[in-house]
Amino acid sequence: MSSRGGYSKNDGDWCCPDPKCGNTNFARRDKCNRCGCEKPQMAGKVKLGGFELGKQLAKKVKDYLVLMIGNVKHVGM
Repeated sequence: MSSRGGYSKNDGDWCCPDPKCGNTNFARRDKCNRCGCEKPQMAGKVKLGGFELGKQLAKKVKDYLVLMIGNVKHVGM
């Protein structure tokens, strides 16, 4: 859950494809509620895009990743 506004992305939610907008929309919307851009056909089918994944990882600024034999560990600094 996000601390700002209490929203976390759910299955089917999609990001507006317009690079000037990038708004996250609920799955039920057919158009972006900010700019009116049409929902892409593949919207919501990909769990986390690079942008969304980056936002989630950035929430843990003091953590860093240690990669060992396929394991990812979050270690506080």
